[in-house]
Amino acid sequence: MAGVSIAMARRRSALKAAQSIKAEPEVTVEEVVPAYVLKARENFGYFCELMGKPPARHMKEWHKAFLTGESNEHLNDIAGPNTCLLSPRGPLDSETPVATPFGWRRLAEIRAGDRVMADDGTPTTVLATVDYPSTPCWEVEFSDGTSLICDDSHRWDVRRMGCDDKGVWRTVTLEEIRTLVPNGTRGNWRTGVERLRRRATEGERPWLDSRGYARYQVPIAAPVQYPEQGLPLDPYLLGVLLGDGALSTGSVRFHKDDPDLTERVRSVLPPELELSPVGKPGDWRIKGAKGRSNPVTEKLRDLGLWGARSHEKFIPALYLCASISQRLALLQGLLDTDGTCKGARGGVSFG
Repeated sequence: MAGVSIAMARRRSALKAAQSIKAEPEVTVEEVVPAYVLKARENFGYFCELMGKPPARHMKEWHKAFLTGESNEHLNDIAGPNTCLLSPRGPLDSETPVATPFGWRRLAEIRAGDRVMADDGTPTTVLATVDYPSTPCWEVEFSDGTSLICDDSHRWDVRRMGCDDKGVWRTVTLEEIRTLVPNGTRGNWRTGVERLRRRATEGERPWLDSRGYARYQVPIAAPVQYPEQGLPLDPYLLGVLLGDGALSTGSVRFHKDDPDLTERVRSVLPPELELSPVGKPGDWRIKGAKGRSNPVTEKLRDLGLWGARSHEKFIPALYLCASISQRLALLQGLLDTDGTCKGARGGVSFG
């Protein structure tokens, strides 16, 4: 898991798992099973429907494995991603932000029937939510600085760092990630290869390799597919002004000695506005008709950005929930003005 650090926390979650949660020895957690899971246990046809598979003889074996709880990992390997309906990922902190078609909401606010954004970027419907008892939790931090809080039973799709696109994803619990150390393999391609793991000793951090780098990576979700928005300012223009614009000087200005950038800015300006050089080379001003207010200034004021200094600038919420192409244009404006490409691998930074 990229750049994982773990710290103790407490929470009360709003998601439900189909199996009992493993807790600390002194904590007892009762199994609370959603109605659709109970129905899948009793009704083979409904089980097949949830799996997205037609009824067949081999599905009987999968259903048996599900009923007995003998091998959820087996089910995940052969039945596909829909098994998460029968064995959910596990509890998260109730304050965890959740992307929905209408913006971000707290996990505690989500109810059955609500629409949320799936990891493929499209809307999906919540089947059920159930409150959990309070259990010991951990904060998991990723290499980009983001983090979330979950307990030991939360299941993650991971693969070893350095794998290419053909690397196999495995589903493991947080408890496995933080307590089990990879210890080689046993077998061969004829008999099957088994991964060996041992229990970590005190002071070991199994989520890091021997050099102290992250041992695991997690899948990156696809961009959220929000609908096209009627934005007050072109997103590329806003990106330019946020990246290198002067918004507190009495007129709308930016500095960039780049013909391609200035030409693109000129192409997205309203027809009544023009881009004119001012001051030293690379300084530009967006000006309107003499004696009339500048519509760009007015729209920046409506967005709460007019008069903002560099450390006070922000991306308005409306732009964060715009379409993929609109968000990409905003990012292009930011990077064209204040972005840096560094290193042989092409890492990108802003600011």
